[in-house]
Amino acid sequence: LALVDQALLRMADEQGLEIELGLRIEPLAAEASAAGVGDIQALRDTYRDAVLDYRGLSAAWQDIQARFAATPLERVVAFLQKALSADLDSQSSRLDPVKLERVMSDMHKLRVLGGLAEQVGALWQVLVTGERGHGIRAF
Repeated sequence: LALVDQALLRMADEQGLEIELGLRIEPLAAEASAAGVGDIQALRDTYRDAVLDYRGLSAAWQDIQARFAATPLERVVAFLQKALSADLDSQSSRLDPVKLERVMSDMHKLRVLGGLAEQVGALWQVLVTGERGHGIRAF
C-alpha cells in the first residue's frame, strides 16, 4: 500500500498539472466535440500541448493540421481561444498569464492565417479552372 501511495504521489508531482488541465478543459472539449470539431481526447491533448509545451505558431499550425485534417482550422482555433480565455479568467489557474496571453495572440494570428490560406486556395482554384466572373484570369 505504501508503494502505491508513493507511486500516486510521484505521478501527481510529475503529471499533476496535465491531469488538472485535462479535467478543467473537459466540458469545453465535450461541447466542441458534440459540435463536430473533433475527438474529445484530441481536443484536450491539443490544448494541453498549447499551454504546457507551446513551440510557436508554425508548430501549432502543423499540430492542428495533423490532428484535425478534416476540420476547418477556424473551428479548432475557436475552441482553443475559448479554452485559453477560460483559463485566463480563472482565479485558480496555475498557468502563467503572460504565457497564456502569448498563446492567445498566436491563436488569433493562426485564425487570420487560416482564413488567408482558404482565400489563396479559392483563388488558386479559380485560376486553375479558368472560372470567369471574378475579375481574375490566367495569363
